[in-house]
Amino acid sequence: MDILIPILALGVLAALFGLLLGFSSIKFKVEGNPVAEKVSAALPGSNCGQCGFAGCNAYAEAVAEGECDINLCPPGGEDSMRAIAEIMEVEPVEMAADDADQGADANTIHVARINEKQCIGCNLCHKACPVDAIIGCPGQLHVVMIDECISCKACVKPCPMECISMTPIKIPNAPEWPLPRNHEGATV
Repeated sequence: MDILIPILALGVLAALFGLLLGFSSIKFKVEGNPVAEKVSAALPGSNCGQCGFAGCNAYAEAVAEGECDINLCPPGGEDSMRAIAEIMEVEPVEMAADDADQGADANTIHVARINEKQCIGCNLCHKACPVDAIIGCPGQLHVVMIDECISCKACVKPCPMECISMTPIKIPNAPEWPLPRNHEGATV
């Protein structure tokens, strides 16, 4: 009987706090930008940072506010760019003349490659990869799955042996679209 009173008291307090939190969540609900939510849904969600923003949601907010171009997401490619163009009701971006002057090749991508003779199996590259394109176990050789690599270069910097390099690979029949630019206008 002595334990019943504290249990009932805690139950009543839990119910009161639950009601208070439920009321607060309805009363103080923060509405998001519906356009930014649609743009975010059109992005791959890898949060790799290649666009120059801290993730896909930050990039989507900037696009919705009209602060940057719609072609900054290399992992999303042309499909994401076209979906964003449709959401924003703008024309898809065409290849700019200055991109061609920089030696841009639409049929080439750069993927991470690990030099197997230098890899010590520290696992830092695997932890840094936002899309799990690197496989391997601690103390063992690590390998990049080329089809999964999004060219974000997140694995290059943490490697203590400097055995990861970005290697160009030709893609047959790749669509042509401009090089991504960060929110400051520089080529990424």
